[in-house]
Amino acid sequence: MSRFDKYAGDRPLIGHDTSSGARVPTANRAAEAIAKAATQPSTSGGAKRLIYGETARIAILLDATGSMAALLQAAKASIAEIVTKSTREAGRPIEIELFVYRDYDVPAHLLERSGRSSEPQKLIKWLAGKHATGGGANDGEAIEAALQPILDDGAFDVVLLAGDEPSNSRSSLAAAGRRNTRNAHDLAQELGAKQIPIHSFVVGDDPRTQTDFATLSKLTGGQTGRLDGSAEMIDLAVMAILSKLKGSESVRSYMNRTRLSDNSRAFGQLLLGKSA
Repeated sequence: MSRFDKYAGDRPLIGHDTSSGARVPTANRAAEAIAKAATQPSTSGGAKRLIYGETARIAILLDATGSMAALLQAAKASIAEIVTKSTREAGRPIEIELFVYRDYDVPAHLLERSGRSSEPQKLIKWLAGKHATGGGANDGEAIEAALQPILDDGAFDVVLLAGDEPSNSRSSLAAAGRRNTRNAHDLAQELGAKQIPIHSFVVGDDPRTQTDFATLSKLTGGQTGRLDGSAEMIDLAVMAILSKLKGSESVRSYMNRTRLSDNSRAFGQLLLGKSA
């Protein structure tokens, strides 16, 4: 059993009173403050820099099959901090789109998308309406169903993937009547060619998932780590986003300023190109 059950709901949302439904402070405010500061004369004597229009777009893929109710709850509890911290640390506006994927035994709910937003409250409200269901008895889940629209969209800077089962194999796709559907590894190769990394996070200890997620990440220039509680979801996401948007020094700085779990620190070391 993962520690999601222990952490779910444990970490309060910034500025959110769940009993009163009070509004979560939006990342737009952080982005506006960053943009305003960026138009002021630099204290170091350099030219002032405008960042309006330079919005980063992040795709977060969540396994929403029957075993993943705690993962959805963890994402709901963490998304506000992911948006606000990433916006502040990256120094630019950020939009996140959530993708919840299942498998072909629930075709009506195979893939659901939140739409891109920098408003945590909108993402939280959307997640609140999602439920873990399906999954079937095959050897994987429909990760490919989420990667295909991301590839087609072409506007995302980085992909974050979390789940406890591997992507569907070609044989599983054929058995589901999807012989012509491209598998996740094929799609990952194309994302890698477009320099869109997949950073993957394994929930649990399934060696098949560890191998599959590591392959998906390697094909795109990303890294893979372990996710064992909602408290670390924030740090893992922020470091993965910073690695793409600002590089290793920003990851190093974040690690030096933040108290991290062992899993999070190991993932950060991978982003820095060091052995975990």
